[in-house]
Amino acid sequence: MPSRPREVRCPGYRRRDPTQSLLYELLREHLETFLAELDAHPGLALPRFVKRELRGFLECGVLAHGFARVHCTSCARDSLVAFSCKGRGFCPSCGGRRMSATAAHLVDHVLPETPIRQWVFTLPFSLRLRCAFDHELLAFVRRIFTRVVFSYLARQARAKALPSGALGFRSGAVNIVQRAGGSLNLNPHFHAVFIDGVYTRATLLGPARFHELPAPEPADVDWTLARIHSRLRSLFERCIDTEQEFESRETNELLLHLASASVHGQAATGDGNGRALPGLFTPEPDPRPERDSPKPSCSLVLLRIGRRATRFNK
Repeated sequence: MPSRPREVRCPGYRRRDPTQSLLYELLREHLETFLAELDAHPGLALPRFVKRELRGFLECGVLAHGFARVHCTSCARDSLVAFSCKGRGFCPSCGGRRMSATAAHLVDHVLPETPIRQWVFTLPFSLRLRCAFDHELLAFVRRIFTRVVFSYLARQARAKALPSGALGFRSGAVNIVQRAGGSLNLNPHFHAVFIDGVYTRATLLGPARFHELPAPEPADVDWTLARIHSRLRSLFERCIDTEQEFESRETNELLLHLASASVHGQAATGDGNGRALPGLFTPEPDPRPERDSPKPSCSLVLLRIGRRATRFNK
């Protein structure tokens, strides 16, 4: 007697409903009025890419703005999947999906089975506003940061007397720009994952051999940061000297004003315009007098991830 086919149970597709979120209701009620008021004042209109992101969010995941019909051959069910806006700067759903897809791609197809260490590099305040608008400058700073860390890894390999082989010491990294700080303030900085070691080849076409390096000491971090600072010193001075020229070239006064206030953690509108905003975890003020110690202009934070990056599914 032939056996009955085994029933396959599918978990099913649960469609999200963005119209029930508070953010969606807020933009649906006030976005067009807000944009119309800004357009009525010369110099205060938002850029087109900002309007496109905000209006695209109101159409993301809503069936009335387009959908695809998907059929499951296992459970013979049809589902409607609404089109997404695929935004990069505002939509939480599209941003989270892009983040998860990028992390899965890096873990499955890019990062090798080696120790990984995260390096976080922050910029001085004098460069943050400029880097937020100048993509070439931001790419230049990122390139310097990456090359200096590579030179540090090669320096550590030479200190261990490792053979450099035919091609010298090679390593790898993935460097991603993070544009917001912990308070959602404008703070362009870099999150990079570096292979915690170097590769060498005995011959040009020979197999690559991995050499794990010891964890960086505080002196190593200081050396790396000082080298980055020395390479960017002339760039810092040039950006400070041309800050007024940069502001005059920026045509959108509202966007520049909001970005500048966000960088410095200040209120941008209202009676408290220009005042410092208190942070959620701001410590109590120290009653002792302040010391005349120089404040760091940039910083590095290191974190050992392990044998491989961990994959998170959203």
